[in-house]
Amino acid sequence: MSNLTFPSGEIPRVERIRMPNAKTKVLIVDDDVSLRTSLSKLFDELGYSVRSAADGFAALSEILRDTPDVLLSDLYMPGMSGFVLLSEVHQRFPSIGLVAMSGAFEGNVVPPGVIAAAFYAKGSDLTYLLRIVKAMDRAPCTSFQ
Repeated sequence: MSNLTFPSGEIPRVERIRMPNAKTKVLIVDDDVSLRTSLSKLFDELGYSVRSAADGFAALSEILRDTPDVLLSDLYMPGMSGFVLLSEVHQRFPSIGLVAMSGAFEGNVVPPGVIAAAFYAKGSDLTYLLRIVKAMDRAPCTSFQ
């Protein structure tokens, strides 16, 4: 097997093409196992294809295995934080809709320094989170404000 090399030496940005009527793929990243499990069950019951990861490093492995349509990431996690993960995913996988979440911030505005199209304050109205993910599926690269 030969090694792939790219002229610029950089890893190329990955774009995705979605097939009509395909299930929306959501990747949930949070170090809190109970929240990660609850959100996974919720989105699964609503018909989404759901995977999860406990931190940013595990999330990147999942993305390389199968690129999600939407990434929902906690900001404060051990290992690779959500701040770093969202920035990395934005650079390498620009077609993924990015949603940040945290219990450390309030409101619906993406906190300063966070690279995401939308923000969900943990513990707030789950209906808002569902609307965010639905909007991300339709237009993942735009802001949801």
